[in-house]
Amino acid sequence: MKRCNYVVSVIVLTYQSELYIHDTIYSILNQQSSYPFEVVISDDNSTDYTLEILSSFIGKYSNIFIYKNNDRRGIISNFKNAINNCTGSYICYCGHDDYWHNKKKMQIQVDFLMSNKDYGLVYTDFDILNSKTNKIIKNYNTYLNNDISRNISTQELINNYNICSCTPCFRKDVFDKFVPINNFVENDFPVEDWCTYLVISIYSKIMYLAISTATFRVGHISESNSQDIAKTEDYMEKHEKMYKYFLDNFPLIFRFPGFKEQKIYKYKALLSTSWHVCNFEKAKYYSIKLSQLDYYSLKTTLARFPLSFYIFYLIKKIYSRLSML
Repeated sequence: MKRCNYVVSVIVLTYQSELYIHDTIYSILNQQSSYPFEVVISDDNSTDYTLEILSSFIGKYSNIFIYKNNDRRGIISNFKNAINNCTGSYICYCGHDDYWHNKKKMQIQVDFLMSNKDYGLVYTDFDILNSKTNKIIKNYNTYLNNDISRNISTQELINNYNICSCTPCFRKDVFDKFVPINNFVENDFPVEDWCTYLVISIYSKIMYLAISTATFRVGHISESNSQDIAKTEDYMEKHEKMYKYFLDNFPLIFRFPGFKEQKIYKYKALLSTSWHVCNFEKAKYYSIKLSQLDYYSLKTTLARFPLSFYIFYLIKKIYSRLSML
């Protein structure tokens, strides 16, 4: 099969992905689709066994293409590299630690886009798997009472972003025409999905299908779930820079939450990381920051005093261990 004949390109971005990448790739290869598809993998200079695992697929499957960055570039540059190497008219996306459990996922989504030319993206419900406890929540959006297939507006994505990164399928021509990927790279955005799908929502319709097609892993260390406070602080600073980019460039379209809400979001994330790594001084600092914004919770109260902080941390640690039994 010539590469130019692929209808669908499936993007997988990898970095230190040795734990789950085998399952991810096989879940894509097991798709029951009438559309020829390729798997485009862009690795951001992994130093574990990711590339060795990926190399085991070469020779067995002619539709897998692997591209490796010679140095660490970050997720948005890695995403650009993958997109630039896609030949399909439709782009599906799957996180390197997630997997597709519905073998008709690709067929369902591409069928929809082919039949509905005014839609640029379609995404679905998903399951959540806790990698620590192996507990799973089926149909997570339905679990949250989002159980109706419908159009999704730009403002809905801003207010309640619920596009799980392992579920979307979008038109490449819409991406190429409207998504300013070079600007995203220049501004070093900390994510690749949120910014892309928001822009697509401006220029085309987005459909949500209330059917679970993929499984999203949580509970392990990842780009967006770091237990390193310095990394989390850097991640949240880049988030603020990304929001500012959209406010500056789409002022009449994007009505983001105000300054106060953004600061609360930032400090809550940093407080949570402080709890995870049992850093009382940082937890106290961010609890004070939150109280200055009139935000209070059990965690902010307990983080103000060393005794209550360490007791609560110990209780959570014991509960977490027991829940894994």
